[in-house]
Amino acid sequence: MNENQISSPVKEMPDCWEDDKRMNVLFSPFRKRELNPVDYDSKMKFWNNIIEKWCVENNHCVLTLTTLRTAFKRKGRTPSCLTTVVEELLRAGDLKNKNDFLSMTMSQTSWTGWAMNSVKSPLIWSLSKLKEVLTEIDVNEIQYIYIGYLKSKEKSILSKAEQQPEKTLYTLEEMRKLAEPLCSTETAELLLHWLKLEGKACSMRCDDQELIKLTSGSSSLQITDRDIAQFKLTQSKDALMKAIEVLEEEKQKALYDAKEHLAKGLRMAAKSSLRKKKALEECITKRISTLDNLDLLFTRIRDAQSDAEVYDSYKIGVSALKATFKQAGLSEDNVVSTITEVEEVSEMQDEIQNMLAQQLQLHTESELEEELSTILSSFKPEDELNLPEVPSMDLLERKQNEDKKSDPVKFALAE
Repeated sequence: MNENQISSPVKEMPDCWEDDKRMNVLFSPFRKRELNPVDYDSKMKFWNNIIEKWCVENNHCVLTLTTLRTAFKRKGRTPSCLTTVVEELLRAGDLKNKNDFLSMTMSQTSWTGWAMNSVKSPLIWSLSKLKEVLTEIDVNEIQYIYIGYLKSKEKSILSKAEQQPEKTLYTLEEMRKLAEPLCSTETAELLLHWLKLEGKACSMRCDDQELIKLTSGSSSLQITDRDIAQFKLTQSKDALMKAIEVLEEEKQKALYDAKEHLAKGLRMAAKSSLRKKKALEECITKRISTLDNLDLLFTRIRDAQSDAEVYDSYKIGVSALKATFKQAGLSEDNVVSTITEVEEVSEMQDEIQNMLAQQLQLHTESELEEELSTILSSFKPEDELNLPEVPSMDLLERKQNEDKKSDPVKFALAE
């Protein structure tokens, strides 16, 4: 390749990668941040972003200064600022010394705590560098782990694992295939270590292979006997399916051989091929029957697990109901006593309402009847009331005629 030709380390490089003047600044060593904090941070951000893209696209999480210089070589020139970039990434927790990374365990300081300590201790890089110089270690070949890559792959692996709820355990090779694009075995081992540190995976040795359980936090992070049994059943099922595929191919070949022998007139050879074909068919039938039994067993296991979950839900519901009854003071005796009190109070209320609805009477009927009887008994027939005499009709007519004669005009107007 021509040294003056501009190669692209990643698919989508920033536009400034084609600008020689700008790249001269980005390739040059860092000046002190105090002189120009804005330019310093902008330059650091550029290298941090471009290194992350390069790691993800090339499936690399192990870095050295030498590999970075080679990857970002431009027109025959290597960046002179990568040492400072690595120092800053170490301080920020985006890089981790590989040996330190592999020595970390769940019982030690958490990953977040380690990152905070890295930020608070800016002398980590210089002290480590001094130690490496004293022990004659080439600083350019020290291996570092890029944490951003591990975080990116973590999301991909856990997302694909959630899409296979029936699969509880994985081998290292199966977990490696979950990372897309396919990563190396070394990278898969580093990913597993990272997932363990994050509390998203656990593993154990079983039958000379490492079994891995992945979780995003919704299930228990513990490999149980049921998990191992289900894993072995899955392996047996996969082995049966592969054996059936091989037998099917052999059966088709035996049928083809029988036809070939018949075409050549070799009837005995053709019969021999047909006998082989029938034997293979019987074997395939048995294997399929065994496969059906395994499928049924898987169904029973899932049903049992579902039943166990329903049972746990019932227990939780009963406990919650009992707690509610206890908190509210609900019991059979209390409810009966309260209902009885309600009935008594209701009867009392009815009596009060009836009494309030009665009309008020000053004298009873019997008293009035008694008083009337007294009045009637004291009344005598010969006693007459002094009432004025009522005039007769003749007397009234005579009186009217006399009035007409005395004042005829008044009566005329009246008529």
